[in-house]
Amino acid sequence: MIDDIFIYRLEEEKYLVIVNASRKEVDLAWMESNKKNYAITILEAPYAAAIAVQGPKAVNLMTDLSDDIPSLGRNQMAEFPIGDYSALVARTGYTGEDGVELFAPAGHLLPISELIIKAGLKWDLKPCGLGARDTLRTEAAYPLYGHELDEHHTSLQAGLAWVVSFDKGDFIGRDALVKQKEQGFREKLYGFKVESGGVARPGGQIFIKGQAAGAVTSGTFSPTLGIPIGIAYLPTKTAESGEKLVIQQGTREFQAVTVKPPFYKREKR
Repeated sequence: MIDDIFIYRLEEEKYLVIVNASRKEVDLAWMESNKKNYAITILEAPYAAAIAVQGPKAVNLMTDLSDDIPSLGRNQMAEFPIGDYSALVARTGYTGEDGVELFAPAGHLLPISELIIKAGLKWDLKPCGLGARDTLRTEAAYPLYGHELDEHHTSLQAGLAWVVSFDKGDFIGRDALVKQKEQGFREKLYGFKVESGGVARPGGQIFIKGQAAGAVTSGTFSPTLGIPIGIAYLPTKTAESGEKLVIQQGTREFQAVTVKPPFYKREKR
């Protein structure tokens, strides 16, 4: 895997691809090298910017700025006027809660963000950075490139079999995934909760029954559950839940136990 991306279909033959900023060059080079003889033009959006409004009240808040936004279905996108400008609005997010993401040139998105903050006063809106997003996506066990996703693991190992359709015909990587599905793999992603010692962080070394077993890919203190949680690649023979782990984080040692992710599921609304 080289990245985790979102692709929105804007028109019959026009798509918007949202990549991780740190993987932009890798993603663009891959797309260019694989478009072959197809009549495909790849353009980078100028001054691209994005802002996410997330949480159980997010769509209610956005309704104050545009009555049509609630009409969006999950993962749908459309363009809406907001104030003096317009933005592409998608019913997506990476926190485990409902919400929207807005995409527009930075010069347009800044005044839109000011309108959102003003409208959010009655909804208890709080500005947050990617650190908060990272904590919430870990609670939902959403994998992230550079943590659970990398060039050394496949989508099957990362628990993303739902994004792979073997019956749709040929695609890049199909043979390798079919082989792995048939032969199995030595490690896959597991969730764990820390029972004592502190908060595990990425890179912490994990031991099972005294044997080195893997490393923490994501670790944080869950504000929703009130406990330290984490994700790691561990041998596939590890019990689905209840396996005792020892995590060494520098000079500290934590006691943990495997649990079945996700750690948090939002209420159906």
